[in-house]
Order: sequence, then C-alpha cells, then structure tokens
Amino acid sequence: PEIFAAESERSVMAVEHILTPDGLTSEFTLRIPAGPGADGVSCVQTDAVDGALCMAVEYIELNGPQGAYRMLNPQTPHQCSKTPEALEWDRAITSHIAKLETECLRPVSAAEARSQLADGQTIIGSLMKTRVKKDSNDGSLVKLQARGVMDGPTWKGDEPRITHVLSPEAKRIILAEAAVEQRIVLIGDVSNAYPKSEWLQGDKNVFMRMFKGYERTDEDGNPMVYEVTNPLFGAPPAGNCWEASLNATIDALGATKSLALSSVFHVRTDGLTTRIGTIVDDMIVTLERSTAGRDLATFIMSHVSEAYGGEVRWDYDPTTFSFGGVQVVRDVPRCAVTMKI
Repeated sequence: PEIFAAESERSVMAVEHILTPDGLTSEFTLRIPAGPGADGVSCVQTDAVDGALCMAVEYIELNGPQGAYRMLNPQTPHQCSKTPEALEWDRAITSHIAKLETECLRPVSAAEARSQLADGQTIIGSLMKTRVKKDSNDGSLVKLQARGVMDGPTWKGDEPRITHVLSPEAKRIILAEAAVEQRIVLIGDVSNAYPKSEWLQGDKNVFMRMFKGYERTDEDGNPMVYEVTNPLFGAPPAGNCWEASLNATIDALGATKSLALSSVFHVRTDGLTTRIGTIVDDMIVTLERSTAGRDLATFIMSHVSEAYGGEVRWDYDPTTFSFGGVQVVRDVPRCAVTMKI
C-alpha cells in the first residue's frame, strides 16, 4: 500500500489506502511516542474514502451466463493485489512473465549487465500493465490480461522509430470493395507480436529492470535484471522492428506495396487480386469468393501463422467484426457494410 506520512515532533500520522470489493477505504494510524509520565499510544481507525478517490480503480461492465455484472479493472500489479481476484491476477502476471522469458527476456545479474553497457547506456525501467479484457461483441470476460513493457522514456538511442498504419480512407476502400464484390474476409491478430521480431541493428545489449514486485536475485543474493534479446513493447524502435518483420512475411507471398495507400499490399496470382491491410499486429485480408480464393486464403493463414510460431488468431469470413477501431456488420444479400466509428 502507498504510505503518505507527515511527521512532527510528537506524532506520526500514516494513511494506508486499501482496496476492497466495496471500494477504497483509508486506514489512519496515529502514533504518539512515549513521553514524561505517559506510555506510547497507537490508535488505528478505518473509514470509507469519498467517491472521488474510489475512481482511482474503475469497474468494467461484463456479461456472463447469469446476466450482467461488473468487476474491478485494475491497471497495475499493486491494484491487482487488493482486488478479490488477487490470486488469479498473480497467476496471470506470473504466467505472462514466464512467457516473456522464453521469447525476449533473459535474466542476468545486474553486475553482468553493467559490464556490457556502452557509454551513455543505462539499465532501462520496466512496467507491468494489467486490464480486464472483454469480448467486443458479447461483452463476456475473455481473460485477466497482463502486459510487461519497457519504460520507453528512459531509452537512449537514435534508432528508426517511424511506423505506418492503415489510414481511415484505406479501411473504407478495402471494406467497400469487399462488400461490392462479396469477397472473402480474413481478420488476423498476432499474439504478443513485438518479441517475434528482431532488433534491426543486431545485438543491442539492451538491459531492463525486472518488474516491480516480481524481482529476483541470483544464488549469491545479488539483484538480477533482464537482457532484452528481442524488441519489447515500450521500446521506441520496437514498432519499426515489428513492421519490418511483418512486411517481410507479406512480401514472401509475392505481394507489392501500394504506392498510394499506407500499409496496403496487393497479391496478384492466376488472375486473382488479394488485398492486405495492416495495423501494427492486426491484419485484414480480402479475396475473391471462389474455390481458388478459398485455397489462397488457407495458404495465407498458414504462411503467416507458421512465420510467427502458430500464435496468430484468424477469424474466417465473419459477418460481424472489429478492426482498427471500426465495428463492421456485413450484409451480404445487400452487398453492404455498416461501419461504426
């Protein structure tokens, strides 16, 4: 808990904010030290906090088998530890850290890290972000999501940081063409994408502190940090590294990049024209509705999934979907799409 203390000659007042299922409470502790003719006195009183402070942790509305309900939506591990789902949050965070350690984080001693840092480099900070993830269509609980990131503002370097995304105009063009021609639509999402790419400048010797509350020491009790072997979200060049990786994967399909529309690719094979649009780790692919188009769709999904270790979630020809902040409902008989931005 965060402690805010105000000291005087005779007393110390400590305020501890505690999160409960009913909201936040504050525990006030007044300690008066021993003096002439009096023993030390300690008094603890717990009171509810006003509504403004309760807004520090918001609720999220969800739908379940028994109907609508709500739960706390903590944003940090500290907040997670004070919720009724504290154990579940701890498991989610621990599992996520274990996955990162298989993909892009290698525990090393702090002394080893400092010995490999170049002049001007420092061990970068880390952040663990959490949220309750719900299904955008039916409002059901998907999972308790943890995401370990790098504290970007502490990065030092001049590596390329520019990334490109699908423009609103390009989204409308791709979706309008799909509606008029009744094309097959694929929606793809690469899970934990950035670590699946590589630093563009080779070995970076990037080191990051372990996540607060989940630090470790070596056998001799010395503090450990992480060597960041692959790009991690929060590192300023990470987006550029991932974009280069995804573009190379799409290029391997024989695609050509649009000169007019950012992050749009065309694949032309055997008289078929396939459109591909990308927004970071999300993809939309539209193909001709034919046997050849269905075969090509299967090949594209297999190719991209294989490139990223099978960790790509595909939605094949959905009638309702969300892409790039746009909710789309397809009406095939009327050859129309409805977009809600």
